[in-house]
Amino acid sequence: SFSNLMTENKWYIFLVIFGILVGLKVVSKKNWFYRFTGIVLLKLPVLGVYIKRIYLIQFTQAMSLLTNAKIGIVNGIGLVSDMIRFYPLESTLKIIEKDIIQGDKLSTAFAKHSFYDKKMLALLKVAEETNKTEYIFQKLYDQYSTEAKYQGQIISNFLNFLLTLIVGIIVGIILIAMYLPMFKLSSIIG
Repeated sequence: SFSNLMTENKWYIFLVIFGILVGLKVVSKKNWFYRFTGIVLLKLPVLGVYIKRIYLIQFTQAMSLLTNAKIGIVNGIGLVSDMIRFYPLESTLKIIEKDIIQGDKLSTAFAKHSFYDKKMLALLKVAEETNKTEYIFQKLYDQYSTEAKYQGQIISNFLNFLLTLIVGIIVGIILIAMYLPMFKLSSIIG
């Protein structure tokens, strides 16, 4: 019956899929969709933390490179907020940039936002006191990269298990659908 449904309505199904793809393409350029997807990605159960860590890696790597090139912190934060297109990070960086210009300390400006973890805040405080921002951002980048690699392996192992389970269930359903009529036929004949 599923096969008949697909063959009878193939053009409707094709048009619906095409409409959804075109709609996503149009909507993806809207600012509200950009904000919505960024917030939703962070709230995903396991992947949200991983996605957040990936963007923190990009941020710390860019800041490490910029501070090594002797670009000021305020200018570096402004450049990174323009570079990385992820709403939760981008919006907080713009606020942090304004706060630092108004006289807040680096660690204080970052502490106002829950997007940044305690490890980053503690190391930024150390960076302010020792004036080693490029070293601290490089250390943060190294630590986040190591954590993301480990977390990526865990997620990959879980997804492999889940995919194997789903394929097994699909194959089981197909086998039952194929052989059940034969068993019923043999019981009728016998």
